[in-house]
Amino acid sequence: MMRLRIVLICWIAVIACLGSAYARDPQGGRESLFILGAGTRALGMGGAFTGIADDVSASYWNPAGLSLLEHRELGVMHITLYEETVYDYAAAAWPILDLGTIAVSGIRLGSTGIEFRDQFGPRGTYDYSTGQYWLSFARRMFG
Repeated sequence: MMRLRIVLICWIAVIACLGSAYARDPQGGRESLFILGAGTRALGMGGAFTGIADDVSASYWNPAGLSLLEHRELGVMHITLYEETVYDYAAAAWPILDLGTIAVSGIRLGSTGIEFRDQFGPRGTYDYSTGQYWLSFARRMFG
């Protein structure tokens, strides 16, 4: 009986700890832009692109894949989502002789026409956007 009571107390403690961890949202309702993905080829593959990242979108998925580029590449993607929200991705990569490949890329998520309200009714509209930008470098070490 004592052993059952200890097991029950342990399970209650575990459930209480998990519940408090899920109740607290450190992002404040926002998710990382890395969840969305980048590049039409990679998104067409369902995001299973990290192992074969061999085009300009490698700067997002796996920067080491930039070392496989043989020519300059430019990639641009624009997606219109729900409620006037847009998702943009752009990247450019330049192989530099035998030194490696350098890439510049970024993503932007923005929404326009968000209505601000208070207890008295509508107070106008505003826009929101967030973005992330990278500078990447990759070089083949062997082979």
